[in-house]
Amino acid sequence: MKLFSGLGIGRCDPIQWPPISPDLTPLGICLWGWTKSEVYERKVITQDQLLASILDAANRIKRHEDQLRRTTPDLHTRVAKRTEVGGGIFEQLL
Repeated sequence: MKLFSGLGIGRCDPIQWPPISPDLTPLGICLWGWTKSEVYERKVITQDQLLASILDAANRIKRHEDQLRRTTPDLHTRVAKRTEVGGGIFEQLL
């Protein structure tokens, strides 16, 4: 098993990231959690198992396009507001 010391994003890394990035869309947040739950449904030990589990999860999730579409009703509004403020913070405008 290969370890990636110092390359992950977490509480002890050189760069402190917020727990939920404002750049994530509702789809990104939903998809991240969904993928994570699918991937770790079974114990993963090796990188090969992890890769296979991620690919399997993606294939299973792809079959639920209707659920994915329901998570993005305000995506166009969010993009327009982000553009309106030149890429800055826009949540207060929603």
